[in-house]
Amino acid sequence: FKGLTFADATWLFPNRDQAFLHYHGSGYYNGTGEINKVVVVEDQAWVTVPSHSETIPASIQLEHTDNIHFDNCHFTRLGAIALGAVNSDNVTVKSSSFHTLASSALTVTGGKNALISNNFIHNIGLDYSGSPGIAINSTTDCEVSHNHVSHVPHCGIVAGPGQGTKILRNLTTNTMNVLADGGGIYLAGPQGDSHATGAVISGNVIQDTHTPYNFGLYTDYGATWVTVEHNVVTRADSTSILHVSPPLENVIYRHNFWDADPIGSDNVPAGVTYEGNTTISDEHKLHAAAFDIHARAGLKRDS
Repeated sequence: FKGLTFADATWLFPNRDQAFLHYHGSGYYNGTGEINKVVVVEDQAWVTVPSHSETIPASIQLEHTDNIHFDNCHFTRLGAIALGAVNSDNVTVKSSSFHTLASSALTVTGGKNALISNNFIHNIGLDYSGSPGIAINSTTDCEVSHNHVSHVPHCGIVAGPGQGTKILRNLTTNTMNVLADGGGIYLAGPQGDSHATGAVISGNVIQDTHTPYNFGLYTDYGATWVTVEHNVVTRADSTSILHVSPPLENVIYRHNFWDADPIGSDNVPAGVTYEGNTTISDEHKLHAAAFDIHARAGLKRDS
């Protein structure tokens, strides 16, 4: 699919009488089970957690496909997730734009060898505030690279458990504009079984991550076999956090640049290697020190 515009579709489930409550990510409460409120910052921030949730559908949905490519396409004015791939291999989405969306821009669940590259995603999650710009889960060898994600209500890029995930040279700006407990880039759960098969988060620039209790670069909830290196984080509530539950295991933070120390860097947990990272509070000096990373992050200049 090349040079196409996908626009003007709705999703009417929230009008039904089951009630509607958006959960985090692309999940929602469908009216069954219990709802629990979990406070993350007293009197400031909390999450509502349903005992059972469903997934918001995609306007354009791929299921059990192989070798589907979207190039230079435009997705706008869509009432659910724009583009979703489930158990599909070799999906490529590149050089496309996503904006004015009720939910997320892109979700990939299952499948191998997906490539999400050089896309501009902004002003999404307009109705469902927990929607991340890009979300991948249970994938093998998925690459998310050179995207610019901006002006989103929650996380910019989310990766759940998987193997061989690569999040490379992306730019996130103005994320976490509405909700708490997320980040410009958020990764959770086990990733492979060694650093060779695990996740790599490298060369990304994360700027302006808003609201209380957020972390510009957030490895969470038992993340294992993750290498976080050569990233830049500025103007976040907190740059990152090393103490989470379940604890991080076999996670490396090295050669990153930020304007404040991550929470826990003065008492690094046993499962984390923390080495060669640089904290510079002055924004101009930080930019100069990490100039090469800034220059390579985000949309490719020659595309």
